[in-house]
Amino acid sequence: MKIPRILRPVLAVIASALAAGAASVEIVRDHYGVPHIFGATLADALYGQGYCHAQDNLPLVLSGICAARGESSLNGEERRGSAVESDFSVRIFHLSEIALRNYESLPSQDRRLLDAYALGVEKFLADHPAKRPAWLGRISGADIIAVTKLRQMQQSLEWRRTICPARRRGAASVSWPWRWT
Repeated sequence: MKIPRILRPVLAVIASALAAGAASVEIVRDHYGVPHIFGATLADALYGQGYCHAQDNLPLVLSGICAARGESSLNGEERRGSAVESDFSVRIFHLSEIALRNYESLPSQDRRLLDAYALGVEKFLADHPAKRPAWLGRISGADIIAVTKLRQMQQSLEWRRTICPARRRGAASVSWPWRWT
């Protein structure tokens, strides 16, 4: 039986997910390329989401992991601001260690969900070994927590930089850096 060309990528993702141990995940892209992920369990769906995130925007995924580990300057990452300053902040706040402690304190079902997402990213990298950077070790659920904590820290610092000074100056209303319209 000849498989239609348009279905080959979808079937390849399903086959790779099944081979990696995801019991039941189906990724279907609509005509705009938006992935629709169907899983028998939430872990299956998160596995598919990790795979799709890596497939659609691997540089952003890897940049986040690299930054959350405090290794941006070691790996030639170029982003806004100084990579050395970012790495220093991550390391001075012990972000990786805190994320690992948080990960280990989670209930096992929550750790499975984080690991499923990380396994989806790992599966994409296994399917495309040329896209795996030499510096990247194994991606874990603790890395996913670290990326989230880093984003929260960055947003908090941005909030303090833009909102708090206006309040200290006694401004009646805050001038937002964006418009809601």
